[in-house]
Amino acid sequence: MKRASISTKMIVLLIFTSVMTLLINVMMFLNINQVLVQIEQVYATNVQLNKMTEELDKVHSEMLEYLKTRDSGVLQEYYISQQNLSEQLAMVQEETMDRQTSVLKNNIYYLGKNYLKISEEAVKAKRGRDVNTYGERYEDAGKMKEYLNGYISSLNNIQFQGNSHNYLLLQNFLYYMEVVGTIMFFVVVLCDTIMVVMMTRRLTKPLKILSGRAKEVTAGDLSVDIPVFRTGDEVESLSKAFDKMMGSIREYVEAQRVSMEKENEMRENELKTQTLLKDAQLKYLQSQINPHFLFNTLNAGMQLAMIEDADKTALFIENMAEFFRYNLSRINEDATLADEIQLVDHYIYILNVRFAGDIHYKKEIEPGLENVLVPSMILQPLVENAVQYGIRGVEWEGWVTLRIWQETGTVYIEVADNGRGMSRELIERVLRGENVKNRKNSKSNGIGIYNVLERLQMYYTTEDVLEIKSDGEGKGTQFMLKISPANKCQ
Repeated sequence: MKRASISTKMIVLLIFTSVMTLLINVMMFLNINQVLVQIEQVYATNVQLNKMTEELDKVHSEMLEYLKTRDSGVLQEYYISQQNLSEQLAMVQEETMDRQTSVLKNNIYYLGKNYLKISEEAVKAKRGRDVNTYGERYEDAGKMKEYLNGYISSLNNIQFQGNSHNYLLLQNFLYYMEVVGTIMFFVVVLCDTIMVVMMTRRLTKPLKILSGRAKEVTAGDLSVDIPVFRTGDEVESLSKAFDKMMGSIREYVEAQRVSMEKENEMRENELKTQTLLKDAQLKYLQSQINPHFLFNTLNAGMQLAMIEDADKTALFIENMAEFFRYNLSRINEDATLADEIQLVDHYIYILNVRFAGDIHYKKEIEPGLENVLVPSMILQPLVENAVQYGIRGVEWEGWVTLRIWQETGTVYIEVADNGRGMSRELIERVLRGENVKNRKNSKSNGIGIYNVLERLQMYYTTEDVLEIKSDGEGKGTQFMLKISPANKCQ
């Protein structure tokens, strides 16, 4: 053990003392656990019987309340309590070795079933306005309830009496464990103290020397010679590390000079980077000119069409202008659901002009949700996907439906179509964003949807924001957004 590390010595000490303690405690714990299991079973049985008594009282009181008031709410509570009591009776019917206990359990079970049957007859008679019958059945149920409470009480008493001896054994075992544990504690403390004193004497001397050298280094003397102690443990490792650290410090001082030269070079590179960034920002601003030019051109075309009495053309250009106006004004901004719905209306109008009215569209909006704030451009990509990959080119009449409603603080937005449908594999790929990440086909569906999904997840700080359902090929697709304003990212 002389060349062993400090941790090894401590582990040997810990193993020796722990094994001795463990061997004694294992024997105690095995016996105590057997008693604890029996006590727990007793408590579980008593809790079950007490709960059965409570459910019996609830059934009886709710039956009486219904017979008095004929309230449908009370009737519903009665049926719930009746079901709970029936479940408790089924649990009581477990087999037992004690004949007296077995008889009591059978009596409780069958008497309880009869009680439930009679109470049900009283309720049915009340519902049928048979006054004489439900009065008689209520009296019979009351008498049967008294007998049932008596059986339950007797079974409770038998359970407690039969396990009192085991409880006393548990007390004796606990006392025994306390005495033995106290003795083992003092033995372990004594052994640990002896070993710690011996190891401390071997540790303190070299540590004092190293502490003196450290003070000299702190005073600024970097030429201090650090001794290496051959103790074979962490003290030797510490002295070697201290000596190596001093060599590293000397190398660090030299490296600082080289670092200053590199820092000056990095500053020059930073200035170049800032220049490139400003140039990129200028190009970005210049790129905004084309969309604005298109928007202004559309407005001019709309005015010209109105002057020439081309009302349909003016309406078409106006919808396109409003569509582009929304896209330009709502970048990186919040929008209301009313704004998003209006954008979808413009988009559907433009498509119907383009495709000669083949796009059939309807919407069902619950009143009061128009002012809910959401990230901009979350509905139009879903509608576009429904048109492009759902109903475009189908042989039957294609429909796109937009529904918005609220339940328990959550706003649900559904975009559904009766088009081609989606396979389960395709739905999973879209939700995982594989169409976006692979970029194999820029026209494949899922790119706009995944963009909506990522923005909603960041906006509402939750993963559960989008659900896609489809019954298969030719059975349409439903996209469901779940908006929780309370989870909005601040």
